[in-house]
Amino acid sequence: GWAAAVLFLLFPFSYQAVPWVGSLSHILATSLTLAALYAALRGWRAASLALAALVPFAHETGVLVAPLLALWRLVAEGGRERRAVLRETAPYWLVAGAGFLLWLLAPKSVGETGILNLESRWQNAAYFAQGLAFPVAPVARWLLARSARLNDLGAIALVAAPAVAVWAALLRRAGRGREAALGLGWYAVAIGPAWLVLGFSYVVDGPRLMYGASAGAAIFWAAPLGLLAERPRPNARRRLLGLAGALAVLAGAYVGGRFLHSRADLYRQMAHATEGLVRAAETVPAGGRLLVLNSPWWIAPRETAFALGHEGVTLVPPYASTGDLLWLHTGGDRGVQCFTVPALRQDWRYWYTCDGPEASPEALAEALRAADGVALVDYAGRDIAAREAGTHLPGAAGDGWLAEYDGLRLASARAEPCPEGVRVVLEWWCLQPPAEDVTVFLHVVDGSGALLGQRDGYPLAGASPPRTWLPGEGWRDVRVVPLPAGAEPAALHVGLYRTADGVRTPARGAAGAPLPGDAFRVPLPPAP
Repeated sequence: GWAAAVLFLLFPFSYQAVPWVGSLSHILATSLTLAALYAALRGWRAASLALAALVPFAHETGVLVAPLLALWRLVAEGGRERRAVLRETAPYWLVAGAGFLLWLLAPKSVGETGILNLESRWQNAAYFAQGLAFPVAPVARWLLARSARLNDLGAIALVAAPAVAVWAALLRRAGRGREAALGLGWYAVAIGPAWLVLGFSYVVDGPRLMYGASAGAAIFWAAPLGLLAERPRPNARRRLLGLAGALAVLAGAYVGGRFLHSRADLYRQMAHATEGLVRAAETVPAGGRLLVLNSPWWIAPRETAFALGHEGVTLVPPYASTGDLLWLHTGGDRGVQCFTVPALRQDWRYWYTCDGPEASPEALAEALRAADGVALVDYAGRDIAAREAGTHLPGAAGDGWLAEYDGLRLASARAEPCPEGVRVVLEWWCLQPPAEDVTVFLHVVDGSGALLGQRDGYPLAGASPPRTWLPGEGWRDVRVVPLPAGAEPAALHVGLYRTADGVRTPARGAAGAPLPGDAFRVPLPPAP
């Protein structure tokens, strides 16, 4: 029992069922189902029926309490007369029928179904068989990498079918056939509806569908351990099978624990992105418009552990949007538009795709002008970092300014220490767009003038080249200059240079005098 509990908790394909609110329904439904069965087995009939009536409201698989209870009575407790089991479970079948009617009346968000789609039925069977055989399933991935003749479905069939069949035969021969039947029957009953009606394109992205069924898989692989506790002492063959069961539990725990640990970091990355986007959204007033560039939609490891399945995680499912995500976290109703900007993408330690269509330079420029705030998701470091990038400034330029670079005026510049280095906020006003492509440079120096760190690039995290600006418009540029640990910055130098050859644009101060090094110097306060 304890071994089965460990395998249930470490079932690898449960990783989707824990972090997202929408997937917690699988945990709730499974918990209520187990509680209803436990109450029925203890003779607490009223409590059991009440729990069984609640399960369909948590998830549609809640209608399975009746067949699972019947299975338990017929298989696990052997010798129960079928008519007696039918009489005992009749109220549960009525509850299941009512739950099924509710499911029929409820609107469905999954469009791809079809019982007669035999290709999906075969593909679903292979995917769910991989889940049933999870302690040995990684072997299929190993075979697939070493054979050009095998495909993923064939590799799984080659590993899962013999492993399950041999294990069931050994259990039956050792007198543990009822436990084997209970585990296999539980898995089949719990996974049956998803296997029967869902399209493979949905199933392969939804390992959470196996959460309730994993209890059956756990029972199936842990069943031989009961042989080690038999009295009188079991014979050598039965002890050997019990030890094999212990090895299976250890293998399943290792496979599941290692897999879950690796996938936990994917969710941490999504959390980093969400926290940064929430901070950026909070700079935009309610009713305003936020433009998000390269927001993650899906991230996945570069190497998979299993032969079949999409082992990544999705931040925003197809039936929702990044705007929904930010509304959920901030409570503010903002217009959120997402674009994928290939020029701003970076290679990262994970594969990732971004939310929103690819933006042409013209579409991006118009979207930047229409936004009240811009955020970029950065993949340059080990962890995702989503940051406010700036915004378009409406209205006309004021009289005060700090420096002018061939038709571009630096109206204000603020710099302050932050955990990563120095956070810089610049305001630019365009008198006349530059004739050539220019890039902004930010150099942080120490008291002796030595360079400590720099952040060069177009304003707004690289999304707004000054050559695209229009006369009379302003832009707020926010960026972070990373610094090494222990650095003691003294000043920030701001300037521009020609992108083609790196020659600096001549700069003059507000009094008209040329600036040393063609850069405006911003003193930095001492670090606290």
